Order: sequence, then structure tokens, then C-alpha cells
Amino acid sequence: MEIQRVFEVPKSQSTQGRDKDVEMMARSFYRLLRKNGYTQNQVISVAGYILDGLIREFETDASSDVQQPEDQPQMLQSVI
Repeated sequence: MEIQRVFEVPKSQSTQGRDKDVEMMARSFYRLLRKNGYTQNQVISVAGYILDGLIREFETDASSDVQQPEDQPQMLQSVI
């Protein structure tokens, strides 16, 4: 499948190489959407859904990092 080939990225690449791949992947995804008849507004909506997913993932990760073990009391923070 063409889409699967576009999104395969070797895990052994350097950070700089992966950054280039990410850019290429984003451009390819954009071109694929436009080629298949998606309007600019629909492409923006797709990008918004991707960002929403990332935000939810970050919020979930952040809330799991903040949670205190049950045996430790939570401290109150005061505003100065």
C-alpha cells in the first residue's frame, strides 16, 4: 500500500535524518490529501485533529507524571 510505504521510517536514523523524514512525510501527506480531492479547509481540519490527538496525549502523559503515590500526602501550594 502506498501510504504505508510513505510512512515507514527506519529506527536507526540520526535525529537530523529523522527531522528531514518528518518534513518529507508531512509534505507527502499534504500532497496525498490534495491529490485525493481534499480542500485546503479539510486539510486544515485534518491537521487540527492531529494536534488535538497530540494535546490529549501530552495531557495524559503530564497527568500521569504528576500523580502522587497514595502513601505520599499531596502538598498544598500557596499563591504569593
